[in-house]
Amino acid sequence: MSLTRKLLLKNRLIVFIVFVLLFTSSSFVAKEAIAGICKETLGLVEIMEKLCYECVFPFKLGTIPIIPSNLYPEPVPPAGADSPVCICQMPPPIFLRIGLVFSFWEPLRLGEVVLDPWCFPSLGFKMEGMTPGMLIGKSADVDTDHTKEPKASFQVHWYVFPFWSLFEIAVNEACFETAGVDLAYMSEVDYSHQDETVLAFLFPESSLFGNPLMLLACIPDAISAGFVGWPLDWFFWCMGTWGGAYPPGGMTTSANMVGDASAVLAKFLLRQHRSELVFQTYSVQGACGQFPAPIWRKSWWRFQLVLPVAYHKYTPIGYVPLIWTPGKNIPFSPKADNFSFVVWKLRYCCGW
Repeated sequence: MSLTRKLLLKNRLIVFIVFVLLFTSSSFVAKEAIAGICKETLGLVEIMEKLCYECVFPFKLGTIPIIPSNLYPEPVPPAGADSPVCICQMPPPIFLRIGLVFSFWEPLRLGEVVLDPWCFPSLGFKMEGMTPGMLIGKSADVDTDHTKEPKASFQVHWYVFPFWSLFEIAVNEACFETAGVDLAYMSEVDYSHQDETVLAFLFPESSLFGNPLMLLACIPDAISAGFVGWPLDWFFWCMGTWGGAYPPGGMTTSANMVGDASAVLAKFLLRQHRSELVFQTYSVQGACGQFPAPIWRKSWWRFQLVLPVAYHKYTPIGYVPLIWTPGKNIPFSPKADNFSFVVWKLRYCCGW
């Protein structure tokens, strides 16, 4: 990594830390108002301590595992990935770059899914004086077909947080994202996140894939993702045992808060793909540069719960919540119901 890039990343990180300190200083003044709702934590420090560093593996050269891993079944390699040598086009005067094909898991984003609006557990504070709004962060019994079922509305915060680059673990710019830290999205200011009717207009396929008949077709994905840890990508409207992905908003109907939060984050990821705000890297084309992927591939993404109680490894989308969620959301705890996830992405790159 060049000296200029390192200085730029450090400056961005300093600005981000100053931003956190300014808001946390105001949160200490109103500590009594926060207590029991949005508990102050060490935030980023805890996340770095609890990050699953072994989850970066398997590390492969082409299709040959250099450092293997047996955590979960790996996605099927992209077509044309057999060769360990790659050639990428470059601007003049280089024109072509020859490298080696590497694949690994990269902690790329930080996602918060909170029941309390304006709560930022990763940063350790809550924004005071903000209006929560209607049905935001409230659990309720909703009458569906004359039956009562629990329903919760979560908020999502999405951070650009390339861990390896920020802490100078990455030395190859071709294989690691080098963007700075940024709070890229807050659902509290996005009306469409709260209203499923608006989501139906923004994502018209919701009426097709959100009906009970299409959800019944998700059974193979629920078995594969839920019990084997291998999501079936062609069932893109399904999230394994987490339910259906449509409509991609913050409302859930379940009794498992950790599983609910994971499902909401997965829906948001689907929404990012559909909006072409997330890019593909796990392909021969993606080895040389990222490109939009409006249809998500669930097997390329995994979530690791880090707050309030960390899980020691990441989980595939749709993995059975009963296996990994017990004890991760302690009732009546000041930190309960506000979650932080490290979002891992499968990286396929032409490095040197």
